[in-house]
Amino acid sequence: MFNFVQIIPLKDKKHDSALSMMIALMVCTILIVAFSALFLSNLSAQWHNSVTHIATLELPEGTSRSTISRVKNTLGNNSLVEDFKEINQDDIKSILSPWIDRALLDTNDIPLPTIYTLSLKSGSAIERDKLKFEIKAIDQEIKLSTHTNWLQKAFERATRLKLLAWGVGLVLSLTLITSISLLTRTRIHLNTDAIRLLHTSGATDNYIIKQFIIYISSLSIKGILAGSIAACILFLALTYSGHDEDMQNFTFNTLTKGDILFLILTPVFIFAFIVGTTSYTVSNTLKRMI
Repeated sequence: MFNFVQIIPLKDKKHDSALSMMIALMVCTILIVAFSALFLSNLSAQWHNSVTHIATLELPEGTSRSTISRVKNTLGNNSLVEDFKEINQDDIKSILSPWIDRALLDTNDIPLPTIYTLSLKSGSAIERDKLKFEIKAIDQEIKLSTHTNWLQKAFERATRLKLLAWGVGLVLSLTLITSISLLTRTRIHLNTDAIRLLHTSGATDNYIIKQFIIYISSLSIKGILAGSIAACILFLALTYSGHDEDMQNFTFNTLTKGDILFLILTPVFIFAFIVGTTSYTVSNTLKRMI
C-alpha cells in the first residue's frame, strides 16, 4: 500500500551529527579495548611459552674453577636441565649499562658474576626444588632463579587487566545500546501524531519499525565506519611508531587470525545490536501506544 519512503520526520541535522559522532567514539574505544584485551591474552601465552622453561644461574665473582666444574656436572647430569650456556661478560655489561656507566664496567673495578641460562624440560615444582637444593649444596652463594614467582604475578596482573578491559568494553557496549534505545523512544514520542496518522491510514507496525530502522541504520553506518577507520589508524600508528625492539611486540603480529577476525566482525556485531535494539524498542513502544 505504501511505497517505502521516509514519511516520519525523524531526521534532525544537529542531533544526528552528534549521534554519529558518539557512535564513532564508542566503536573506536570498544575496538581499542578489545585489541588491548586480546594483546594481553596473547602476551601471557608468549610469556608462558618463552619464560616458563627458562632459569638463570648466578655464580658470584671469584667462584673457584672446581666449584664451577661441579656446577656444570650437576647441570649436565640433571634430567630436568635440557641445555645450559654461559652468558658472555660483554652481554652482562650491556645489561647493566643502563644503570652503571659502561666505562666503569670496562675497568673491571665492579665485580661481575658468572651467569648461566638454563633451558628446562617440563617438570614438577618438586624437581625444580630438588635442582635448587643440589646447587645450594655445592655453594650457598650460588643463586638459581626459575622466574616462577614473578611469572605467576605477571600472569595474575595480565589476567586482571584483561578482565578489566573486557568489562570496560561490555559497559561501553551497554551504554551505546541504552543510548540508542533512549534516542529511539524520544523520536517516537516527538512523532506520536505522525505515527497515529499512519496507523489510521492503514500502516502496519512493521512498516513504522522499518522507518526507524532505516533512520538509525544510516546514522550507525556512518558512525561505525568512522570509528573503525579511526581505530585502524591508531593501531597502525602504534605498530609503526615504536623504535625499541620491545615495542614491536605490541602490534598486529601478536594477534592470531581468530583475533583479527573478531576485531573485524566487532563493528558488524555492534551494528546488529543497534538494529535489534531499535526494532525491539519501537515494537515495544508501539504496543503501549495502542
